[in-house]
Amino acid sequence: CDMQGYGEQPAVQENAAAAIANLADDQGCRARVAEIGGLEVLCMLCSTAQSDTVLACAAAALGNLADDENNRVKIAEVGGLEPLVRLCAGSTDDTVLESAAAAIANLAYNEGNRKRLAQLSGIEPLVWLCAHSKSDAVLESAAAALGNLAYYNDLNRIRVAETGGLQALVQLCEAGQSEAVLESAAGEARHVIYK
Repeated sequence: CDMQGYGEQPAVQENAAAAIANLADDQGCRARVAEIGGLEVLCMLCSTAQSDTVLACAAAALGNLADDENNRVKIAEVGGLEPLVRLCAGSTDDTVLESAAAAIANLAYNEGNRKRLAQLSGIEPLVWLCAHSKSDAVLESAAAALGNLAYYNDLNRIRVAETGGLQALVQLCEAGQSEAVLESAAGEARHVIYK
């Protein structure tokens, strides 16, 4: 994914990131993307792209690549957590928000990432999304991310509760949301409440 010449064009970036997201369904492809520097390129796109479509595709690709534990660690090492938190805190595009929150949910399966994401103030924008988003896809991904951040992490559990996350998850359960949002919110509230 050369970022020079054609690689700087949003359509090329979008198509490349979308292709990587699709390829990441295969374990061998996930490892190969990491080997050839794809994680770094995707993290850079999440930091620098001006197009919401490119941002959404790059975040989705990182999320799919984070289905692999080695990639979860590598994404953090190459600075991928920070831009995903910034996207959740600053984007107004539902597709970007859903992709970034879903990526954080996958990355938070790693204990070190759970700690680092909290240090980066990654919990607060997810709580805000759970409390204010009107998009089922955003709500489902943000709820999953909160639950994964709280999973076996007492400090994060307390922080989710203190910042209104538990209340937001409970309200999602009571608000007559879609079945997917209800399942995500109820399941993730469990991680906040129980060890």
